[in-house]
Amino acid sequence: MRRKKIAFILIFTLTLTIGCYRSDLFNGTLDQVSLLNINSSEMHFAGGDGSAGNPYQVATPAQLNNVRNYPDAHFIQIADIDLNVAPYNSGAGWEPIGNTTSQFIGTYDGANHTITNLYINRSLQDYVGLFGYTDGAIIQNVKLDVVNVQGHNYVGGLLGYTTNVSQRVADPTPVVENCSVTNGNISGTNSVGGLVGYSYGSGYSTYPSIIIHCFALATVNGSGSNIGGLVGTNVYSATVSQSFAQTIVSGVSFVGGLVGYSLYGGKILNSYATGIVSGINPATSDNIGGLTGLTENTTGSVTNSYVSCVISNSNLSATNIGGLIGSGTGVTSSYYDSDVSGQSDTGKGVPTTTAQMLQQTTYSGWDFATTWQIDINVSYPYFLWQGGAYIPVP
Repeated sequence: MRRKKIAFILIFTLTLTIGCYRSDLFNGTLDQVSLLNINSSEMHFAGGDGSAGNPYQVATPAQLNNVRNYPDAHFIQIADIDLNVAPYNSGAGWEPIGNTTSQFIGTYDGANHTITNLYINRSLQDYVGLFGYTDGAIIQNVKLDVVNVQGHNYVGGLLGYTTNVSQRVADPTPVVENCSVTNGNISGTNSVGGLVGYSYGSGYSTYPSIIIHCFALATVNGSGSNIGGLVGTNVYSATVSQSFAQTIVSGVSFVGGLVGYSLYGGKILNSYATGIVSGINPATSDNIGGLTGLTENTTGSVTNSYVSCVISNSNLSATNIGGLIGSGTGVTSSYYDSDVSGQSDTGKGVPTTTAQMLQQTTYSGWDFATTWQIDINVSYPYFLWQGGAYIPVP
C-alpha cells in the first residue's frame, strides 16, 4: 500500500511539472517543451513566415544576418539596426548576403528603417555589399548610413551584383527602389559604385532590371575600371531612373559621377550627379565623364539628365573626357555645368553655364509637374520624391 501511495505521488508531481511547463506557453514564455515544437526559421526572426503576405520580420543584427539562410523568402525590416556590434564590426566585418552559388532571389523591404555602421573589409573578395549577389530580387526602402565597404570586383554599399538573368521574377519587375547610402566610403578594383557595383538586366528588354528613386552620398574609389558614384556598371537592359549621386569618384577608366560604364542597352533616365570625378592614372586614364564614362551611341541611352561635377584627369593625352559623357553620343535633352566642370565638349551633352542651369526654361521637354522641381536662381533641378532633402545648389 505504501508503494502505491509513493507511485501515485510521483505521477501526480510529474503531471503538475509538465502542466507548469505547458502553462508557460500561454504566458508567452519559451520553455523546454515549446522549443521542441517551434520551427527553426521562426526562431531566427521577430515574426512572419517568409511568404509574400506575411514576410519574415527583421529587427536585430542577428536576424538580418539570418536572411542569408532563406534566399528565396520575403522579408520586412521593422526597426532600425546598428551593425556596430561583434562580429560585424571587426576583422572582415559583415559577410555579404548572396553569392555566386546561393544568390538572394527573394524580396527585402527595409520599410524606410535605417541600417547603420555597415563595415566590410574584404579586399580580395568579389560580390561585396550588404547584399553580395541577387538574381530577380526586389530590394526596396533600405537606408544605409555610415557605410565603409572594401572589396575587389563588383562592390557597392547596398549591392555588389544584381541581375535578372534567370528571369525568376517577371512581374513585378526586379527592382532596387527607394534605397540610399549616406556617409559612405566604398572602394574596390573594378565595377565599384556607391550603391550598386554591377547591374545586369538580362539581355532582354522584357526582363529588365531597374534602379529607381535611389541615391548615394559617398566617396567611391576604384583602382581599375567602371567606377560610378551610384552604379559601377549598368548593362544589358539595366536602367537607372530618377536617381542621383552627390559623390567624390575616382578610378582609372570608365569613371562617372553617376554611372561608370553604361552599355548594351543600359539606360540612364531622369537622373543627375554632383561632386568631383577624377581619372587617377597619368598613363592610361580615359573615358571620364560627369554623368557616365561611357554610353552607347543609340538615341535615348541618356535622357533628361544633368551634372554639376568638377572633372579632372591625370592622363593629359586622353581624348574621351566630357562634362556629361566621356564617350558616346546617345544623349537626349541632357546638360552639364560647363563653369563647374571646366569642359566645353558638345555632341554628348549640352554645355550650360551655372546661371542657365538654375533656370527651368533651360531643360527642354523635362517634366516639372510630376518628376522634377527647381528653385529658380537658387538650385539645380531635383526630384519631387526627395521632399526637399539634399537639394543640389552651386
